[in-house]
Amino acid sequence: MVLLLLISSSLQYLNLRYTSLSDRAIPVLARTLRSQPSLTVLHLENVSLAGRNLILVVIKSNSDLGEEYGNLSDIPVESQNASHASQPYAHVQSGKRFVASNSVSQDRKYVAEYSFVMLELLEASYAVPTACCALKTNTVLRELYLGDNNLQAADGAHIYQLIISNVSIQLLDLRNNQLQDGGLRHICDALKHRDTTKHSALSALVLWNNRITSAGLEALAQALVG
Repeated sequence: MVLLLLISSSLQYLNLRYTSLSDRAIPVLARTLRSQPSLTVLHLENVSLAGRNLILVVIKSNSDLGEEYGNLSDIPVESQNASHASQPYAHVQSGKRFVASNSVSQDRKYVAEYSFVMLELLEASYAVPTACCALKTNTVLRELYLGDNNLQAADGAHIYQLIISNVSIQLLDLRNNQLQDGGLRHICDALKHRDTTKHSALSALVLWNNRITSAGLEALAQALVG
């Protein structure tokens, strides 16, 4: 049903909140998004897009997507009662292109796609000027919500890719996760990256309720100043 809707050339708004998407459905949805010509608002909260499923959605995102709400809640999440308006935002001067990670599939074709993305992530971590697949061309996406997704410190590496690669995202919401200081270090590295300072549009970064200590906040402050 979802894929039939996505095929529509005039579809502009799609809300998939609380939808149960299987591992096989994620790659199909991702490929469809890449070619969908009119979709500008996509809600993907609470659809189990953590980890590898997120990667496939990211690398396959279409170039016309205006807003991708990947609040990814309901992925064994603890609290979700925070007020969007009352929470503090960390404003930054730059952002980047986005490549996150998240999709498991037994299909060999999807495994190959995932392996390719992991290679991209590895290269990028060594400062190799690597383009981040599909989102490299996405210049319309403005807001991305990845809160309540139980993201761990290791997922910070994927957030790093998102920040240094996407040139259009202005708001990145990572509230109510478990990034901790380890994940924040990746984010700080991304904020200081030369590509971020030159090309990013990121101006608001929401990090509250991530078990970040004073040491992590100090590192963030240095990254923003530097």
